[in-house]
Amino acid sequence: MRFKLWLRKFLGTDDVPSLTMFKAMELKQKERHDELFGILMRVEQRMIIEHVGQKRDFAAPVMDWEQAQAMMLQRLEEENEPKEK
Repeated sequence: MRFKLWLRKFLGTDDVPSLTMFKAMELKQKERHDELFGILMRVEQRMIIEHVGQKRDFAAPVMDWEQAQAMMLQRLEEENEPKEK
């Protein structure tokens, strides 16, 4: 082990990470990737549940017959009012 350290120092590769360090960094990056991918999947599922991206339906709300009659009666009364001069 000492020889490896001496050789790395002699060759000027002290600051170069070792193979185990590279493997550890790669494992950490994979864990982070998996975590971020999981978050994105949860966001996508939430958007699907909330119907984000679908066309909006601007249909009028359903009215009962009495309400529709009252609205038409009010409109007729407003149209037939005499205009003042």
